[in-house]
Amino acid sequence: MLEESKEWDVGLLEDYVASEDIPFIRSLAISSAHRRDTFCWNYTKNGQYMVKSGYWVARNLLKAKDEKEVLEPSVTKLQAFAWTIKAPQKICHLIWQVIQAM
Repeated sequence: MLEESKEWDVGLLEDYVASEDIPFIRSLAISSAHRRDTFCWNYTKNGQYMVKSGYWVARNLLKAKDEKEVLEPSVTKLQAFAWTIKAPQKICHLIWQVIQAM
């Protein structure tokens, strides 16, 4: 951004940003407050990161992802097993497709 005019520095954008992204960046409104960017942690009231809040996020918000892996195991072994059944190939293929659709 140019400090004097408070506009985007097109030359700098052309040097560092893909040309197809420049119109998107230039369409962004520039803040009238002209304050510097800051970091904010959304999981505390004051916006400051604390180990306690990071631990809470890890235990509560990231936990659901881990549980999903346990509830939805891979079916790769079942698919491989479908081909070891002593049955006509058509039946093995049907079983494999049923497992695939799960």
